[in-house]
This record gives sequence, C-alpha cells and structure tokens, in this order.
Amino acid sequence: MFDLTLTFDNGPDPEVTPRVLDVLRARSLRSTFFVLGRKLGDPVGQDLARRIRAEGHGIANHTFTHAVPLGENPALDVVETEIVATDRLLEEIGTPTRLFRPFGGGGNLDRRLLKRSVVDHLVAERYSCVLWNSIPRDWADPEGWVETALD
Repeated sequence: MFDLTLTFDNGPDPEVTPRVLDVLRARSLRSTFFVLGRKLGDPVGQDLARRIRAEGHGIANHTFTHAVPLGENPALDVVETEIVATDRLLEEIGTPTRLFRPFGGGGNLDRRLLKRSVVDHLVAERYSCVLWNSIPRDWADPEGWVETALD
C-alpha cells in the first residue's frame, strides 16, 4: 500500500484546468493546484482558481512567472516578485496558503532550485516547500508520459 498525492502545476489554464477538474470530480479525487501568479492576474484565472477551491481542492504558490529557477535568479527582489506577489493574489481570491513549490527547471533538485534569500523567507514565514519524487516529463512527451509515470 502506498500514498499518492496528486498535484498540478502551472495553471490555472482555461483549456486544461476545467478538464482536469471534471476528471477529478468524476472520480471523487482531490488534488492541490500549484498556480502561477501571472495567471491569477487575469479574471479568467481568478474564476478558475475560485472553481478549484469550490470543488474542494487545495491551491498553492508556484511562483509568479515560472521563468527562472529561484536559485539562478539574480534579482535582489526575487522573494517579493515571485513569492509575495503571488501570495497577495491568492489572498485576494480568498485562498491564503503556506505551501510553496519552486520552479525546478525540468525537475532539478539542486542548487538551482532556491537561493539563500528565498530559503530565509520560506523559513521565516513558516512555509512548507512541496517538491516532487516523480517527473514523468509530460511537457516533453504529451502522448507517452502516462506510461513513464506508471513505470
């Protein structure tokens, strides 16, 4: 017997998120959606986030831009622009969180993931940093990733 936690990253997406929610509802499954702040800035993204929450799923922070792994981001204000800005949008839609998933740049779990200022912020604000142990690379193999994930 094992535990499996379903998470979905990089949304909310108007094409994908509604289909994922429909499948989860049909199977009585719950998940956590790690969302991007830039997508919550759009009214469609906000409505989708509200639907995610209304259907009983978790919503959490997956950075604002999802552009550069935080350990490689040279900006001095990276905590404010990537984490705090997304948290503000989550709070505006009524979904404050202390879960954070960094952008891994393809699943990397090394120094590229976080830098000291980010770690200091996450610790000070009592976040749980949610990582991964399976990367089926669905973005690289949209047709065959399920078999990879099951293997």
